[in-house]
Amino acid sequence: MDRLPDFLIIGAAKAGTTSLHHYLDQHPAIAMSWPKETNYFTRENYKGRLDWYLGCFPDGADLRGEASPMYAHFPACPEVPERISSLIPQVKLIYLVRDPVERAESNYYHKYFNRTESRDIDEAFAQIDSPDHHYIAPGRYGMQLERYLSCFAMSQMMILDNRDLKTARESTMRSVFSFLGVQPDVPASEYTREIKVRSKSVRVSRTAAHAGTSAPARIGRRVLPVGVREPLYAAARRALSPRGTVTATGLSPEMRERVAGYFHDDAARFRELTGKPFADWSV
Repeated sequence: MDRLPDFLIIGAAKAGTTSLHHYLDQHPAIAMSWPKETNYFTRENYKGRLDWYLGCFPDGADLRGEASPMYAHFPACPEVPERISSLIPQVKLIYLVRDPVERAESNYYHKYFNRTESRDIDEAFAQIDSPDHHYIAPGRYGMQLERYLSCFAMSQMMILDNRDLKTARESTMRSVFSFLGVQPDVPASEYTREIKVRSKSVRVSRTAAHAGTSAPARIGRRVLPVGVREPLYAAARRALSPRGTVTATGLSPEMRERVAGYFHDDAARFRELTGKPFADWSV
């Protein structure tokens, strides 16, 4: 039976949404979308693609869910909370976050090592005051959350820290299952896996980068579960890329201080809105 999803993972990018999507898909009462990132509500003509969207979810499970980090990527993706609210006002929302500075760096590394970013890291962060800065805006969690709270009650949202998903995975997943209203005690061997763990010292070759955007790769992203797809793609990247090609540097101390300072007020607002301390964050 076609029906809209019961919950959405709205972000953040590079905070573990692929792993969380995979863990949720292990629960017998939950069906997660294929592809993982439909980005349905980012599309201007989203209502015209409703049949396609409904077809992204397998039949038979009690709950349906998807994970699209671009849903919390304002202002690059505007009006997403409003669009979600217009179609599924009772939906539950999971917002997975990470230390904002670490997340921004990881976002840069992801693009740099996949050859969609060519600048060194300090240069890429130079225009930090730009409101739509690709690496900064998704980490302004307070700003992103306020947009959702204009459309949804806080009771519909679950805020997760990436660190908890890494260090206390089984108890964190029990909390997620309880929030979603399904049986919380469902152990799974797949909880030991982290999906999309990539090297920060090897940049893919141009051949591997081209292969990653090829038609077979795009088809694979649509039809293969992430737990199957990512190991295959990782093996292909290793086979097509020489080892030790490039070692990336982190933010300089001066730029790191500047980035942390930029996040400071927003992180304080996020703590205020959520009531969570995020004590291990650098800001």
